[in-house]
Amino acid sequence: QCLGRGGHVVRLRSLVVPAALVGMLAITGVLLSRIYDGPLMARLLLAAAVASVAVSVAVRRLPAWSVAPASVAALAGTTVLVVRVSATAGGVPGAWTDLASDALFNGVPRLLTAMIPIEPQPDTVVVPVIAMWLTGLAAAELALRSRWVLASYAPPVLLLGGVLYLVGPNAVPSLWLPLAFAGCAAVGLAASTGGGDAATADLPQAERTSLRLRIAAGGASGLVAILAIGTALGP
Repeated sequence: QCLGRGGHVVRLRSLVVPAALVGMLAITGVLLSRIYDGPLMARLLLAAAVASVAVSVAVRRLPAWSVAPASVAALAGTTVLVVRVSATAGGVPGAWTDLASDALFNGVPRLLTAMIPIEPQPDTVVVPVIAMWLTGLAAAELALRSRWVLASYAPPVLLLGGVLYLVGPNAVPSLWLPLAFAGCAAVGLAASTGGGDAATADLPQAERTSLRLRIAAGGASGLVAILAIGTALGP
């Protein structure tokens, strides 16, 4: 029974890290969507965040080479869906193949020169959705396959910085969003450093204490850095 409970705890903990990554990506999507018209952009970015991390979760027990084709196939399907949904919502005519091609080649300059609030159309949503997907894929692979949870926060933090630069002064400052971002990061770190008692049970007490102190110090320093970045750049 104890082993059964331990297994349930381990499985539950293994889901906390992906959920924390999705939370960090979703908050970044909310920040970006504040310069868009309506809630569509936030929903599309949330879908990309969830799907990209879910692909890594689904294939994490498969060989590493299987991640790229699975993610590319899922991203292609998501891109087609995003183009069709945004074209229908924005009343943009044309075949989805032409709209997707135009969005891929011209999305960045149109996004940078669009009037605020930005209309969520194929040429203004495809590039952010792809960026969100690639960020989620990189973060999930580092966290789940390589087990480098702290390092996996680098892609979401970089994406957050890019979003804050893009939004700039075009949205009202909001402190709770970067603090929520840091909170999700803290939850993921706490889950990743827990559950090591069974693995260290055979170590002497002094070594167990030293190991726990090093883990706590590393997690605390990473959390301080994330909080500092979020608090300084978020507003």
